[in-house]
Amino acid sequence: MSAKPIVALDADGVIVDWYAKFLVYLNNELGTTFTLNQVTDHNFESVLGMPVGSMRKHVKKYYQLHPVDTLPKIPGAIEAIKQLAQHYEIIIITSRSEPYRHATHRWFKEHLPGVPIHFSLGANNPYAGGEGRKTKLEIAKSLGARYFIDDNPYEFDGWQHDHVTAICFKQPWNAGVKNVPRMDWAEIKNFLLKSAI
Repeated sequence: MSAKPIVALDADGVIVDWYAKFLVYLNNELGTTFTLNQVTDHNFESVLGMPVGSMRKHVKKYYQLHPVDTLPKIPGAIEAIKQLAQHYEIIIITSRSEPYRHATHRWFKEHLPGVPIHFSLGANNPYAGGEGRKTKLEIAKSLGARYFIDDNPYEFDGWQHDHVTAICFKQPWNAGVKNVPRMDWAEIKNFLLKSAI
């Protein structure tokens, strides 16, 4: 068990800016002009009116054009995490599927070396993985995390755990979240640094 409190972080949509670049790709492919602010659901296919199978094909092609280890950072994320790491142990929990495991490790080795990565090995969205996943909350609890930060509102459905404080990273697709606080990186950093005192 770590001497420091553990902060568990999702990767895509919290640290890695997967969605903005993917939407640019989709607009080019589909001839549409969707903006991120129009994406009001974490599952893009419901917003774009696209079958799940078609979306999976687009995700696969997107990853061929933009490998996981080349994706951009969410502004302010790496800097905030490095400051928080002075007071907390940082761990990553992602639902990326098996084909992207090695590239995920390469990305984090470059930007946050030494931070451990855990894979939830399943899907709570149509393009993350398979059925019967161990949820990120279950992983966070098993690792003794004090805080869990994710952008996916479905991760917080029925959230009930006294020992893990959930924070929803602000994105357009989670504006309706009511049961956990929504914060951007500046707010997360300030909140957690005050909590560490």
